[in-house]
Amino acid sequence: MKKWFHWQFDNQCKSDDWNKWNTPIANLKDDLSWFFDEIKQGVASGETQAWFENVFHRADWTRRTAAGSGLDPMELWDWCHEYPKLMDEAGILKINKFKDSTRDKLIPILSDKLNLKADTINFYCHNEAPGQIFPMHFDRNKWNKFSLDEDTSYDTNYGLFLIFFDDWKHGQAFQQGTAFLKWKSGDVFTWDHESTPHGSANLGYEDRYTLLVNGVKKT
Repeated sequence: MKKWFHWQFDNQCKSDDWNKWNTPIANLKDDLSWFFDEIKQGVASGETQAWFENVFHRADWTRRTAAGSGLDPMELWDWCHEYPKLMDEAGILKINKFKDSTRDKLIPILSDKLNLKADTINFYCHNEAPGQIFPMHFDRNKWNKFSLDEDTSYDTNYGLFLIFFDDWKHGQAFQQGTAFLKWKSGDVFTWDHESTPHGSANLGYEDRYTLLVNGVKKT
């Protein structure tokens, strides 16, 4: 993972002007409190599944991430498993199955408030439980497009957003660039997803829920 991180730093990162991403661009608590409550109550009751995902063990992740890099997927696989214990335990609880009624109510809100084309919106939730981590990394637009075709022209008018369910609590860490964020319930953050290193950890005692949203911008 260390080699891959440094490769991205040297070959993918186009800007280190990270400070501009360290303040929320909006707060959607009033619009999304119903969704936050629905997800947390569903997980607590067992109605909503939150499953542990370690993307670094997914063969399709390696292929998609390597697309356009010039790297052999097997070389990237080796890089991402140089610290076996870290990679075995790195991950986060993911929630990506929602009721149709929930999707139908949520997507128009996200489209309106985040200026995204409704038919391009993809969203899911993370629950970072105490003791879980997600190592520092850069995102890959080709991976987010779910394509292995290196000749495809990718739409750059692409937005990625992170929305926190609850106020920050002691022990909850989210590093973006060189800063550690602090947040309030409903705060929305974004970043230059291919140039901004970020990662997270929960060394506290409370679950940390987030809503992650991506899609093509309207303008």
